[in-house]
Amino acid sequence: YDHLRQKKLLKNLGLAARLLDQVALLAGGILLLLAVVAVIVLKPFRTRNRDPITRGYERFCTLLASQGVVRHPAEGPSDYANRAITKIPQARHEIRMVLNLYLQSRYGDGTPPVDPASFTTALRQLKQVLNGRTPER
Repeated sequence: YDHLRQKKLLKNLGLAARLLDQVALLAGGILLLLAVVAVIVLKPFRTRNRDPITRGYERFCTLLASQGVVRHPAEGPSDYANRAITKIPQARHEIRMVLNLYLQSRYGDGTPPVDPASFTTALRQLKQVLNGRTPER
């Protein structure tokens, strides 16, 4: 049984001309199915419904990164803030304020809960200092 006999058999069955199209269609269908499954499985990781303090901390990291202090993947909040303070000493007070609010929110007992508005205010004050202005208190 060789490829010529196989071709003849497929031709007799009416599949010879369409076999390549069918294989391509099947492969495309499988890829589409895998893509749908990937979107369904990975969607929870892409969600932007994080709490305001987490979003604020991400803005904090972005602000410091714009000043050349990029957070290392395994670097904790305290180590990152301390490194930032050594690089940007004029923002020491504001960096500590953001850090303390973040630590209280993430690692505190939740009493009292951190007000997202106070976290936003601390970020705004940090941004003002980084831009060379006196922060509004």
